[in-house]
Amino acid sequence: MTARRGFTLLELLVAIALMVIVAMSLAASLRIGFKARDSAESAVEPGRTAELAFEVVRGDLESASPPRGILAGTFQGTPSTDEKGESDDVFFYSTSAGPQHDYGTGEVKQIEILAYTDPTTGEHMLVRRVTGNLLSEVQQEPDEEVLCRNVGAFTLMYFDGTDWVNSWDSTQYDNTLPSAIQMTIELERPTGAAGSGQTQVLRFTRTFQIAGYNPPGTWEMDNTDTTGTGTGTGTGTGTTGGTGTTGGAGAGR
Repeated sequence: MTARRGFTLLELLVAIALMVIVAMSLAASLRIGFKARDSAESAVEPGRTAELAFEVVRGDLESASPPRGILAGTFQGTPSTDEKGESDDVFFYSTSAGPQHDYGTGEVKQIEILAYTDPTTGEHMLVRRVTGNLLSEVQQEPDEEVLCRNVGAFTLMYFDGTDWVNSWDSTQYDNTLPSAIQMTIELERPTGAAGSGQTQVLRFTRTFQIAGYNPPGTWEMDNTDTTGTGTGTGTGTGTTGGTGTTGGAGAGR
């Protein structure tokens, strides 16, 4: 009976060494791939984050309710500053979507867009505050949604049809909305080697046109009644027999 020959110690060591070399090559390739992915995500993340915030605010502003009529509310934009620089605030009413609640959510909502520093985390954030039930007998706390984190500055400009201004109070503009709003976000992101503490500021700007804009002094025409008048005249003659005549005249208005 012939005995089966096994692997020698040298053969096993060679096989293990080859496996280690292959594994190290795969690990190096994966590391390069993961670093490339992280670098790409870091490059597009600020623009993607800013664009998502712009789309949310765009929807709110395009659905802004004119500050007049039943359940009218003011549109107010206030410039302000904090430790990060410009941190403006805009407050208005809109028919855009918002969080749903069991106690009821109205069609018209009170919305505030502002930047502030979270006292718990210390992050400077751009947030959206929504109050959905404006007819509640109990004061409701607004729902807060974080749009951007690590915000350096948040600036708003308002176009009145002629000039750009840095504030807006609809009661001072004949209860009208601005014709357009320019929104600027500055995002702070790390740069350089990891742990170096260096940051770069990336600036993004968008301009939104307001659909419900009416130039100051013209919105009263929305409720102006129009009347029309018309006049008409008509005459007619007729004969009966050979000797008599009958005639009639009438006017209709």
